Amino acid sequence: MKNTGLLLLCCTALLLFGCQSSSPDQAYDFPHIPVSYPDTPRDTAAINDFSGYKVPAPYQWLEQSDSAQTKAWTAAQSEVARAYLSQLPGRDLLRQEIAQLSDYTSISPPRLIKGAYYYLKSERGVCKGLFRRDSLNAPEKQLINPQSLGWPTASDITSFTPSPDGTLLALKRSLAHSEWEDLLLFDLEQEKFISDTLRFVRHSNITWYGSGFFYSRYARPGSPTEPYLFQQVCYHRPGTDQSEDELIYADRSDPRFRFEVHLSPVQDYLVLLSTDADGHQAIYGRPAGETDAGFTTIAEGLEHQLEWAGADAAGFYLITNLDAPNRRLIRVDPDLSAPNYWETILPESSSPLSSVHWVNGNLLAVYQGEAGSAMAIYDTKGKLLKRPKLPENGHILDISSQYDDPNVFISYGNILEPPQVYHLDLEAERMTAFHTPVTILKPGNFETRLVRLESYDGTPISMYVIHTRELKLNGQHPTLIFAGGRQEGPFAPMYNTQERLIAQLMLRQGGICAIPALRGGSALNTKLRRAGQREYKQNTFDDFQAAAEYLIANQYTKASRLGVYGEGHGGLIASASLAQRPDLFGAVAGIDGLYDLLRYPEFGSGWKWLPEFGAPDAPKQFDPIFAYSPVHKLPADQYPATMLAAHLNSDVVMPVHTWKMGAALQYQQTAQAPAIIYPVPQAQAFDETAADIMAFLLYHLKTPVRD
Repeated sequence: MKNTGLLLLCCTALLLFGCQSSSPDQAYDFPHIPVSYPDTPRDTAAINDFSGYKVPAPYQWLEQSDSAQTKAWTAAQSEVARAYLSQLPGRDLLRQEIAQLSDYTSISPPRLIKGAYYYLKSERGVCKGLFRRDSLNAPEKQLINPQSLGWPTASDITSFTPSPDGTLLALKRSLAHSEWEDLLLFDLEQEKFISDTLRFVRHSNITWYGSGFFYSRYARPGSPTEPYLFQQVCYHRPGTDQSEDELIYADRSDPRFRFEVHLSPVQDYLVLLSTDADGHQAIYGRPAGETDAGFTTIAEGLEHQLEWAGADAAGFYLITNLDAPNRRLIRVDPDLSAPNYWETILPESSSPLSSVHWVNGNLLAVYQGEAGSAMAIYDTKGKLLKRPKLPENGHILDISSQYDDPNVFISYGNILEPPQVYHLDLEAERMTAFHTPVTILKPGNFETRLVRLESYDGTPISMYVIHTRELKLNGQHPTLIFAGGRQEGPFAPMYNTQERLIAQLMLRQGGICAIPALRGGSALNTKLRRAGQREYKQNTFDDFQAAAEYLIANQYTKASRLGVYGEGHGGLIASASLAQRPDLFGAVAGIDGLYDLLRYPEFGSGWKWLPEFGAPDAPKQFDPIFAYSPVHKLPADQYPATMLAAHLNSDVVMPVHTWKMGAALQYQQTAQAPAIIYPVPQAQAFDETAADIMAFLLYHLKTPVRD
């Protein structure tokens, strides 16, 4: 009798385990968590007029970020979010998982300066500053330690540019979620900072000349939400105050012009690249030493891309998409600079030309394709010299090379691994690993499929699907589809550190990750990009929704177990798809998303995106924008569980987008599923945010957090 009871107990346990494995919806209980939102006033009298189109704006009062009413509302939403998240199981386990996944060291590709190698380093996602090696195999020395300098917690050194004599570095320092940067000067011989700190820098390159350098800056901003305008080019001499900087160039005809300054290798000719708010570009030039000379026009009103790629004695080199959707490299002779004299050095290829770098007097071209990155070395006449072989299944993220040196350092990564740094010696024709971070995620345990599908209009699109190798298609797997805003190629998986962490968490929890290629998301192919811009923006959302339907139709998952994650422009894709097809998804998470497409040019960086979305106040452009603007096209409906997060200090996509979208969603939701607005404090590390986001997504995708 005892044996029979034991047998029955074992059978019951096996049956329960089998149910858990085959039908997660039934094996675990995911009860509804009640939520009560704070009162959100709707100003029904607020109306915006767009060239005669009257559009209600009930939440426009939330744009007053410093008002007592907005601050109180935001604090109340934060309390609701914290209370809700505290009831989700597995957050502590996810924090432990994130700590393990983030436990690696990464470095930037080293740069050779006066015989020594310099690079930036981070540990567990925290900037550890500037390091030096006196030779490739020498021990490293830390030169700058942000933690010992009393910098803000989220400070990061984003880049450094050495002076021609290698004695000084101009460093860019930024704060997380902000595009504003400080320029600092570091003495490499004395190994200390000098007193200069240059403020109000944004979208600037640094070009050393003589005893100082050129850079671009703005006036002191009035408020965090105020659009920054009137960039100007200045010249700074080390050891002087920023107020003494010499004004080199400014254009008052349009407050939204942006500028880059570059020099020929012998530093005798100054090239100015100008970009207006519509993305049109112009090129100007002048002899570098003639400070009183005005800039002469090389070309104006150009409606194609021009990207600086260096210079030599024969002229300066630009990457352009003029008559080349996949981009080509041209050379411009300053003495024969009219466009009809421009010379093609590298013609358009079947894969987009991503970047061009100088190495040992030759050109190193990087191409981005579906299968990954490829490199080729050409001489300055365009003759192919060699094709260095790269590891499989990855993309080049960054390159460090020198005009007169055969050594190249390459940052190379994929979705399953943090970026590795390789050393390529072109003389020895040998590539070796220079820095290989190790994480707990084992890439060999996963399979990456490149699948093809059709969008609603029959356009073919591609999608990466990543999962464990033993996956069996049964339509039950929790799946996370990533809404990509701007991918670097015709199609490439994202390498944003935050997105990679979210993806790895999903994979470690037994889920599937899907990364579709979307029209409008290819920054390097003109046709693909234009097919998802302005009046064609709906194509982007159609592609995304078609990708979601493919995952369901092909038995990867089902709608109730399909989650969405999107950042920035990806948040727009996620929210527009949420509004248009709420039946397709089980849970949605957006962070720092762009949701109000009628007011976006009014805030911070918004005007930069006019070429992307169009101008809402232009009569012919209003209709297509209004047709998909999520804040305005959110009818009352049964929406899936949604969490919209925004960093309180973000000045890229302003938090007001999230406040408006969240308020509209809470008002229009007719189902029990929550609509959580999650204000993220400035000092909060993304590790903490990621744990909250994944706990929310997994709970509403009915997926228990694994230990």
